[in-house]
Amino acid sequence: MFYQKFRPVPSLQPYIHWYYLLEYTGGEHSLDLQGLSNPSCALVFNYGEPYRLTNSLHVQEQLPACFFSGVSTEPFTISLRGKVGSLGVIFRAAAFRDSFRLPPLEEFSDRRLDAADWAGQDVTHFCEQLAAASGPQQRIGMVNQFFINYFSHQPPQLQTADQLAGHILDRRGLLPMDELIRHFHLSPRHLRRLFKERVGVSPKFYARLKRFGYTHYCMHAGRFDWRHFVGDHGYYDQAHLIRDFKTFSGRPPGLQWRLEAS
Repeated sequence: MFYQKFRPVPSLQPYIHWYYLLEYTGGEHSLDLQGLSNPSCALVFNYGEPYRLTNSLHVQEQLPACFFSGVSTEPFTISLRGKVGSLGVIFRAAAFRDSFRLPPLEEFSDRRLDAADWAGQDVTHFCEQLAAASGPQQRIGMVNQFFINYFSHQPPQLQTADQLAGHILDRRGLLPMDELIRHFHLSPRHLRRLFKERVGVSPKFYARLKRFGYTHYCMHAGRFDWRHFVGDHGYYDQAHLIRDFKTFSGRPPGLQWRLEAS
């Protein structure tokens, strides 16, 4: 299996966090990958065989060739079979929604929307081009150019809530809400309303998802120390950390697996 993350070109970084490429040839055998709760919205270009999604809203549902993915508030499973090839675009907050005229993010949390219904046949043609590309570097160059062209005609409009979300992402969710309130000169009520309307979840929950993702990454990178993470990284005690892991991955920390796709 090939899985790798890539940074977008600088002009796209205010809107796109990163890309991932997932490629796999498994024949007739199905491979289930466990996805973790996460605050990211994505557009996935699937240029291989279709795969299926299972969570509390979907049971082995076959996904469209290209789809938008909302915030994942719960763990999920994707089932791969045959030749798999997908390029995922992980957005920063919600500014991308303006360009594609998508519904409010709250309406498709934990769901997948057919991108052809919102972005037209451009995404279908682009999937065909990705399938014919020679390798990862060419595919990443192509997706950079796709969004440079797309955003030049319909540029995303960064709003205060997008800046708030970006601040949370940059700090890996490791900041108190009081800091956001002071930094952006907002009342607590105004902060919650702006964020919920734009991003689909509360800022506190968004930060909690990001903090969990960073903690999970450190565990698998061999950079985790219980004493360091409890207290310094926003967990009151070991039980608090374990509770978040069970909520957002379905298993306690000792039984975690790698997140391979969005």
